[in-house]
Amino acid sequence: MDKKTTILTIIALMITGVVVYLGSNPTTTYAKILGIKNTDEPHQLYHVYLGGESLGLIESQEELEKFTRFLESRPLIWEYIVSCGKPEFDVEKTVEEIKNSYGDSIFDLGTTNEKEVANVYAVIKYLADKKYN
Repeated sequence: MDKKTTILTIIALMITGVVVYLGSNPTTTYAKILGIKNTDEPHQLYHVYLGGESLGLIESQEELEKFTRFLESRPLIWEYIVSCGKPEFDVEKTVEEIKNSYGDSIFDLGTTNEKEVANVYAVIKYLADKKYN
């Protein structure tokens, strides 16, 4: 390698190092532009299941609200949810009990598909409407 190539290689490595550092530190503007989140701070996730299968994670209150609006705006989906009836339990009381159980309790989803849909939707809607933490 000639002197010019060596100098350019060193400069490129230095720039790469700075970019990696600035991008990996979640408090910098560059990290925010790149969408890197601070993982040191706790944040709330909503794990979405259907029929015992995981559909994915909803990472914010806004996404949970958007999800409920989506369900309610699709006539076929919304008609099915409504046809499944009301939840079989007091949603607010049950959410509090499960929250305070620290993982020892889980929701009773119901014994049929219809009861499961009614119960799960009621919990999701409650969490979205109450901005629950």
